[in-house]
Amino acid sequence: MKQDYIRQVKKALIVSGKKKSEIVRDLQEAFASALEHGETEQQVIERLGSPNHFADSIHEQLGINYLEKKKRKKRMDVAIALMVMVISFLTGILIRIFKGSKDVIGQGDALTSIQISGTAIDMSIPFLLLGCVSLIVAVILIVRYIRHPKN
Repeated sequence: MKQDYIRQVKKALIVSGKKKSEIVRDLQEAFASALEHGETEQQVIERLGSPNHFADSIHEQLGINYLEKKKRKKRMDVAIALMVMVISFLTGILIRIFKGSKDVIGQGDALTSIQISGTAIDMSIPFLLLGCVSLIVAVILIVRYIRHPKN
């Protein structure tokens, strides 16, 4: 019960690893001290509040604007998805534009009579697919952000 509570608090904290370790250590000491004074783990948990509430109070004490950090992370996720989309689409389109004729080898500027058998992979397709996937991810993230602006 105590370990589960501490694990949930640790997950809810948005501080550096060092600070998180200090907070977890202090929390374990608080449990140990309370147990020595006759409190049960359940009573300590009730006194401290839910793990999210406890983490929020720590953020408040440290002067961390938790909601603003969360919003900033969401905006950054959307921006990254959109950047990947744009770069992928541009790369795919540029590959299509600068793809030479089937009858030209290398940088030759005239037709040849050399026959090449087999099929080559059109490298624009993976980039265009990545662009489509990135667009879908960006739309999903934007819809989530609009539907749940506080989360």
